[in-house]
Amino acid sequence: MSLFEGPYVSRRSFMIGAAGAVAYSALGPAYADGPWQPFQKPTTEQGLVINPRLVTLKGKVTLVWCGTNASARQSEIIYCNAGDEDDVWGKARAPFFGQDMGRVRRLAVATARDAMAIVFQRETTQGNGAVEVYLTVSYDSGYSFSNPFVMDSYVLGKEGGSYLSCAARQGKSRPEFAACWVAEGGVVRCCGIDQRSSFRPQARVVGEVENIKAKAEIFGAGPDGFYCVWPQDGNMKTAHVKPLTTSVEDTANLFKGTVVRNFGVASYYRGPGYITTCTEGGEFKIYQAKDEKLSEVFKGKFPLTQRGLDSRTALENEEFLHMAVVEGGAKPKLHYITNRSGTWSAPELIMNLEPEVPISGFDITVSDSHVWTIVSQEQLVTVMRRKLG
Repeated sequence: MSLFEGPYVSRRSFMIGAAGAVAYSALGPAYADGPWQPFQKPTTEQGLVINPRLVTLKGKVTLVWCGTNASARQSEIIYCNAGDEDDVWGKARAPFFGQDMGRVRRLAVATARDAMAIVFQRETTQGNGAVEVYLTVSYDSGYSFSNPFVMDSYVLGKEGGSYLSCAARQGKSRPEFAACWVAEGGVVRCCGIDQRSSFRPQARVVGEVENIKAKAEIFGAGPDGFYCVWPQDGNMKTAHVKPLTTSVEDTANLFKGTVVRNFGVASYYRGPGYITTCTEGGEFKIYQAKDEKLSEVFKGKFPLTQRGLDSRTALENEEFLHMAVVEGGAKPKLHYITNRSGTWSAPELIMNLEPEVPISGFDITVSDSHVWTIVSQEQLVTVMRRKLG
């Protein structure tokens, strides 16, 4: 089935027909069996849960977050995993570098076949708002991790942390990773990561966002390398990270339109990769990375009409997109939409969130037979999953 059209339209036919604008089709069903079901929350010992991330790796869903517990008074990286047939998460633990890596403020995770990379940001012991960006990699499906090494350092003041993103792709002989992050003053930095080199990755400034709390994402595009994407000055901007050489090309405009946080990226480690975007005016666009360029493959109206939305996107079987969308305000909610049935589904309410409790993170992923979501509001954590049809 094609990703964007009905079940009898081939990908080639669709791509030929997508040269112009594509009319938004009628909203369809969410195309899954049964209701959303709560899944047991991970063991947190009533500690904080910040920036949770869900990824799939070797048939299991891995949950990674930075948080506190009875033995970690400063926020630490913690992770656990669960299979499709499990009813509970496995034992939560810190990577082996453990207790000496506290004060973690943000993290991002990416997987490629057996490998998993964690990029994280932590405050230094010298204080004064100084932070460092680290990378650690596991080549045994998350059983053990390399010693973290510093990729960047800067001063954020009292803000507590800025946005960062990580991506993976599978090369012919080994996985490759890339990362982007928002540094002081809203500067967006991007780099490819060469695991063969003992030198610190050379991050390049590719753009600037409104402030350090703004969003920038990066995703893998298989043989095409990586793409970084962020909003800047009423435009969506991109920067291409070339495969193998890890060099970062000049910044380019993706399209003109005011996008704040309602955009996401999703990819399979051998490709393809996608960007989902929605302007504050409700214009919904999807781009696919292919042949070293980004092509618009969908244009329509976003199913939710509210402004100020935030979204994250997951890719299933190299074909279908799933989006978790957070609606803020006095009555915050978590919504879900997908194009799994061949058309974009009507927005579906997954759950109402606690009002007046800050959202410290949310995410979505797809395993072999379920779609999973998580939302954290400081010490409150809710995991939901739904069986795929």
